[in-house]
Amino acid sequence: MCGKWFKIVLILFLLFLPVGILLYTLFQSPHSIVIGTGPEGGLYRKISESLAVQINRTASDTIKASTMATDGSFHNLFLLQSGEVDFALYQPGTLETVLKHDAAYAEEFCRKNHIQFRDQRTNEVRVDQVAFVANLYSQPAHFIVRKDAGIHSIFDLKDKIVSLGLHPSGDYSMSLNLLEHFQFIENFGMTSEPKFRFIPRFFNYKQVKRCLEEKTLDAVFITIGIHAPIFRELASDSNLDILDVPYLEALEKQYLFTYPYEIPAGMYSTSPMPSNNVKTIASGAHLLTRIGMNRSVVRKVLKIILDQNFITENQLDELAADGQDFALRKPVFPIHSGAWSVYHPELEPLLSSEFVEGTEGIRSFLVSTAIAIYIIFRWIRQKNRKKKAHKFDKYLRSLLTIERDQLLLDQRDDADDLDELQRLLDEVTYLRQEALQEFTAHEINEDRAVVGFIEMCHALSNKINAKISRQRFDKHFKSLQEALHELKRSKP
Repeated sequence: MCGKWFKIVLILFLLFLPVGILLYTLFQSPHSIVIGTGPEGGLYRKISESLAVQINRTASDTIKASTMATDGSFHNLFLLQSGEVDFALYQPGTLETVLKHDAAYAEEFCRKNHIQFRDQRTNEVRVDQVAFVANLYSQPAHFIVRKDAGIHSIFDLKDKIVSLGLHPSGDYSMSLNLLEHFQFIENFGMTSEPKFRFIPRFFNYKQVKRCLEEKTLDAVFITIGIHAPIFRELASDSNLDILDVPYLEALEKQYLFTYPYEIPAGMYSTSPMPSNNVKTIASGAHLLTRIGMNRSVVRKVLKIILDQNFITENQLDELAADGQDFALRKPVFPIHSGAWSVYHPELEPLLSSEFVEGTEGIRSFLVSTAIAIYIIFRWIRQKNRKKKAHKFDKYLRSLLTIERDQLLLDQRDDADDLDELQRLLDEVTYLRQEALQEFTAHEINEDRAVVGFIEMCHALSNKINAKISRQRFDKHFKSLQEALHELKRSKP
């Protein structure tokens, strides 16, 4: 029987060998990829250009990388969706926020940039061709003010001239979220009597810097990484400072893609700027790719990002400290299968060769199926564990209640708690029997928690039995004393 199957496999191998060689030859040429950058002065552009250089330096035999200048997160997302770029950075929540508060401008922006904004059949915003690769760094919201503008907190913006950051980038998105939370925006639009004059449509950081220097701007929200070049430039102006963003826990609950962040005093200048540690809100900087991007390319790009040289060169301190845990923080799009194979190498097929790399498409369905099965298996296992833990908690709480009740009994020498003690002993017995029926013999042998529970039941039973025995002994001893006393009285 084994010989028969061996012959079948051998015949199939010989039949598909020419096809494999052809595919290997076709895939030998390097993949050309385009990386979307971001606005000048921002960290997106710096990181993206550094990534392109590193790819061409270390993987030039299989990947050729180039860059395309973009306007930031919103632009990057739709360039990925349309297939004009292959990789780009994105600030989570940008799409939802811009559509919520400025859908008309979003549509106009996409029209001018020849980006398909809505599905032609359903007229719905369509973002279904994008996948997550890695979270690279935090993007804290910088609330920057002129010291002479009389702004001491976010609530002092009335009658001030405020920039909401570059439009329609992640800057603008985070600014709208903050203004909505602090009730500067009502009913998905500005209030009928605006509390400040806002300038939302700057398109580069040089404009923001110039307006602050010329004092035609009182404050600005900038949400980018702390190592962005613009902050060093702004720090040269001693009239600027960065203020706290209040109510961070509430913001984190309201906007699930955000988390608290602290900018240390003197981060940008020893002047200092900021003058104190600044508590603010942040979101991640997610590297995204097209969902149909070749797995081997995604895998190689991710390995470059996780390489210590790239991390050090780009000062990705959070990625250096927490590694893959930070890289996988709060993804808002499905994780690309190529990235999965880096984060979970146990999913990688046993065979690994250039030929297998070249025939990526043949195995993509099988690998995707394996990933789905793995995720479902983990979900079922975790669900079963939670279910078992819940049942165990029920038994443990009941046992602790009995333990507490028995403490109140047999406290005096003349106590008569036999009936109550017997009832509690019976409850322990029934509880132990129910637990033994609930858990299998394998679980009892393997799970120390179940074993510990059974031992606790035994210990409590012994304690209650001891109290019952003591009271019964005292009762019989008392009866004996009374009988002896009565006998003495009856004798002449």
